[in-house]
Amino acid sequence: MMVTIIHKAPADTEVETSEGKITINDGENPLDIRQWMALKIQPGILRRIKNGYISIKDTSVEEEAIKEFKRSFFEQLKAEGYSLVKKKLECSSYKDYEKLFVEQWLSSMEDAAIGRKEQREIDNFRINNSSKKITLFIAVITFIGVIISAITMRS
Repeated sequence: MMVTIIHKAPADTEVETSEGKITINDGENPLDIRQWMALKIQPGILRRIKNGYISIKDTSVEEEAIKEFKRSFFEQLKAEGYSLVKKKLECSSYKDYEKLFVEQWLSSMEDAAIGRKEQREIDNFRINNSSKKITLFIAVITFIGVIISAITMRS
């Protein structure tokens, strides 16, 4: 997905990023969302963004592009699997702008695992509680049976 950034400067700027070399011209510059995300985290570019020399033309397009990137990237991570993704993160195999998304995905997977574990514990508690009630019911029925047998034997 593409976004358009606006650069207010008399000279072009060339920046080396994890997505390769990006040249920003004065005026409007269409960029792939990956290029923009890689560009945004560069210290010099961050200062220019904060000072208003570089801005995004339409923030809603940027938000939508980032959501779409995140969705497809999360699908890719899911296909790779938790263990491989964690190893690749530890080995710094992801691009600088991807690392935040990887950490977010890993965290969500860990939260989901904790939630599943807690649900299993709740289910086990319910099963144990039901088993105790059934055991108590059987004991009461057995006791009643013994009492009835004792009464009928006396008669």
